[in-house]
Amino acid sequence: MIKIRLIVILGMIFLMTGFAHGQVNTEKLRQGLDEDGFSIGAEFNYSLTKGNSDLVEFGLAPGFVWRTGKHQTFMINELETASADGGDLVNKGFSHLRYNHELHYRWVYELFLQAQYDKTQDLTARYLAGSGIRLRLMRRDLTFLAVGVTAMYEYEELDSGEIIKIIRGSHYLSFRTSKKDRIGFSSTVYIQPKYADFNDVRVLGEAALEINISTHLSITNILTYRYDSEPPVGIKEYDLELKGGLKIAF
Repeated sequence: MIKIRLIVILGMIFLMTGFAHGQVNTEKLRQGLDEDGFSIGAEFNYSLTKGNSDLVEFGLAPGFVWRTGKHQTFMINELETASADGGDLVNKGFSHLRYNHELHYRWVYELFLQAQYDKTQDLTARYLAGSGIRLRLMRRDLTFLAVGVTAMYEYEELDSGEIIKIIRGSHYLSFRTSKKDRIGFSSTVYIQPKYADFNDVRVLGEAALEINISTHLSITNILTYRYDSEPPVGIKEYDLELKGGLKIAF
């Protein structure tokens, strides 16, 4: 069965636009875990301000998920730009591809690739490749809990000209629950240490609340915290971001 979903996000509120380089929550991208088939979707946001200051914000995140039997592949692409009075404030994007193979009811093998850039974090380019194991700790009707243990090779090019090549872990805990399809809550925490130096660590935590107003309309609120113990020179160690808006799904 083929499903096509179009998601338009209206009224996004960006309190802070910081984005710690290299940290992306892919858990929110998993769809149709128990259904064979192909699904595509897109998320879009746009903001325009004219007057005392000219501000334009644009975001686009298309993706797909495909599952057959014990195999699942999904991909997400994201582009975000923001400019004020003719100058760029934000210019970043990434593409993430992940393959899952269900070894057992609870055990899943994962393989992933990612490419990324982020001018706000002095990141010209970043490429990574990794694999590992995902363990489903709980899987009930409306509640899901999983932990993942993976390793990844990281290649980074900074605007300063510095090139970084390291191996990191990317270990996570993911939780999702909902109540009678009216209220949904999800939370994910990633810990990404450098294996050669555990003092070099990145942390990503994200919590999302979704309230369904109707079958096609819901209110969304997402709180994200990112920490990098050794960021590029001139970049802060942490970022806090809050997004809220309306989601229309078909």
